[in-house]
Amino acid sequence: MYFGTGLRTGALLAAACLAGCSGGGSGGGGSVGTPTATTPTPTPSPTATPTPAATMFSAVGIGTLYATVTFDTNGSGNPFDAGDSSTATTAGGEFGRDSGLDPRWTSGTVPATASMAMQAWGRDSVTGLPLTIMNAPAGATVISPYSALVFAHGNEAAVRSALGLASGTDAIRATMNPLTFNPAQNLANSDAAVARDAARMTSVNLQLFVMGILGKATNGDRPDTAGPIDLSSRYLAELVREGVGLRLTDRAVILAALRKSAYKVSSDERLGRMADYISAYFRAIPALLGNPAEARAWMHAFQFGVLADIQAPGFSAPGLVVPDEAAIRATAASFMDAPAPVGTAFFTTTDYRELSNNPIAAMDYRAVLTGCNSHLALPTCNDSEGYLGMNIVDGQPVARVTAVAPKDPAVLSVTVNADGSMTIARVGGFTGLTWFSYTAQMPNGATATGRAYVRMRPF
Repeated sequence: MYFGTGLRTGALLAAACLAGCSGGGSGGGGSVGTPTATTPTPTPSPTATPTPAATMFSAVGIGTLYATVTFDTNGSGNPFDAGDSSTATTAGGEFGRDSGLDPRWTSGTVPATASMAMQAWGRDSVTGLPLTIMNAPAGATVISPYSALVFAHGNEAAVRSALGLASGTDAIRATMNPLTFNPAQNLANSDAAVARDAARMTSVNLQLFVMGILGKATNGDRPDTAGPIDLSSRYLAELVREGVGLRLTDRAVILAALRKSAYKVSSDERLGRMADYISAYFRAIPALLGNPAEARAWMHAFQFGVLADIQAPGFSAPGLVVPDEAAIRATAASFMDAPAPVGTAFFTTTDYRELSNNPIAAMDYRAVLTGCNSHLALPTCNDSEGYLGMNIVDGQPVARVTAVAPKDPAVLSVTVNADGSMTIARVGGFTGLTWFSYTAQMPNGATATGRAYVRMRPF
């Protein structure tokens, strides 16, 4: 699967309007049989019919989306099947006839207006995470996790109400249409009301993104992978139709969502514990996320805190105390300095590893990272070349790690081995969270610096 390209060669189409004028003469009378010159009567030039400006669309995850977009050109109701058109976004997540379409990444005709359903899949500019199968209904100019839920349900007003956006302290302005409003482009808007709506929708999109990660069928996926947004949107839409509502801070709502989702657990006790933890996480998230660094920290708090804990063997232990909102906020704070992915020809995605008391004595608080086909995959396996997505050939990343630097060498050792694998190991008796940075290089010489968090668990 590819995600398009960031290269832009200028506008594919240029419009020109030519207006013609016509004039005429008429015969006149002088002396009979003697032609005389006459002054022609001016004829008004026809008024040119104005050409409507083409709609500019955009794609948003938490921030803008580096994405491939398809359009329901054939009117089937599915914006991704035979006969549909496609294009790539710009580096700012925009697409449309006036965006400077690159013909190498454009197939068919891109619509000029919001007349058909759309679908996007790509990488989020704030977190670097992939979002897949994210739909938007006809009439939308912005594709987002919110638009995917509206697409699945069919009624924007019902979705707005279910999420608590129609009334109360967390409401957005009634005049603001989330299907045509780009929150990523309006967080710094000089109009405080507009900026507030942008911050509110950023928080909502983050929460719906989290539900997409949580609701996928493959429970064992690493916490830095994402699930298809259309899957979670379908079961959340079912809850709205059933009148359950989508106040994700409510444990009962989370429990109902988990029961509908593809995420399968071994017992009701574990399911209830998950609902406790996830609802506490949603209660801890600010209703307004006004800057990308804060949004990134909260996504990492879910990936590398909540989800990592849920997947850990110890989460099934009897009597485990689920972290409260204060503890979850502290986890988010620990990720506030996490670097943003850089949207260039090659960029990294924040990685996560765990070390614990492995039954194999030689691997106690130690791991060898190699290839891309296991939980011990190299950190470069999630890194991307522009819009082309992850570069993996025969189970190996195309990029190689050329340098590493632990945040604190007194607690973590990181080594790049001669065969391209990496060894990470605890130093001393440290437990908790630390990280190392790494430099990755593509065969064409492009480099990027990434970060991998490492948690030493005390079991």
